[in-house]
Amino acid sequence: MELSTLLQQIRTELSLTQADMVEQLSLFDVNFEHLDLITYSRWERGVSMPSTLRIVHLLGFAHYDKISYLLKLNLKLSETKINNFQKLADAHSQEEEVLLRSFYPVDNPVYIRYNAENPLEDVKQLKKINAATARIFDLPEVNLTDRIAAAIALQKSNNLFVVTCEDEDQRLCAHSLHSVHDSNDKALLVSDIKGFYKVPRSQSVSKDKFLFAHTFSRFNFDWWLYNCYCMLDIICNDMDIKEIISIVLNKHMAKIHKNIGFKLIKKIPTEKEHINGQPKIMSIQREEFLSNHGVISWLKKHPELVNSKKN
Repeated sequence: MELSTLLQQIRTELSLTQADMVEQLSLFDVNFEHLDLITYSRWERGVSMPSTLRIVHLLGFAHYDKISYLLKLNLKLSETKINNFQKLADAHSQEEEVLLRSFYPVDNPVYIRYNAENPLEDVKQLKKINAATARIFDLPEVNLTDRIAAAIALQKSNNLFVVTCEDEDQRLCAHSLHSVHDSNDKALLVSDIKGFYKVPRSQSVSKDKFLFAHTFSRFNFDWWLYNCYCMLDIICNDMDIKEIISIVLNKHMAKIHKNIGFKLIKKIPTEKEHINGQPKIMSIQREEFLSNHGVISWLKKHPELVNSKKN
């Protein structure tokens, strides 16, 4: 699908002239603040094309499914940006395979996404996941019954998403958590991550949110990419999520996050020295993540993720 076709489609649906469209877009987002009629007309005639960031905002303006249209649209993606992303991905993928294969000798891993319609309620699985979090941050023992009940309730309210990797015998090999938080919680997360985990979660979240991605269990690079898709799907289904904050456990993943556009917020202090670099807290604005050329290119190569809507 050509962008010119998309723009005409949007204008027709909204019954807007080109001048009306320019005015509405300029009011919709700061990225269109200086848009003029000549530039917009060139877009609609296919003479020039806006940045992918602006295209993502256009899809938001029209309330379209962003991932589906990013797959459909014939975009002018930068080969340099795609290649840079792929080189980092390939290098990290090969290294991870060598390091992790001996720990996780799984030939046919199964990735499972849990959500409000299909929450993870297996107590044994939830205990293992909770124990992993406690080990990473040296957290004190807590009432597991209350914590597991809260985790299930948060899943059912779309404020916690659990992703697991299991082998053919349904044994847990890896897990990740994607939790939705009130923007007011960000200050505590950055200043005192242990304190952040100790504070009981509220079941209600305001309309100004961020998504916190904490993938503690490594498996392989495909696992990380699958979690990227899960993050994309979550933020596209909740327009109130404005930012993604992620814990990055090693320097190799930090390079890939930086390539995508994540910014360093803080290095996490640890008692032990890590040969792969100090864990970091990094963040990115939602539209910047969606508009990254490497991410879009990867999505276009894996449409089965979108089409299948894996659980």
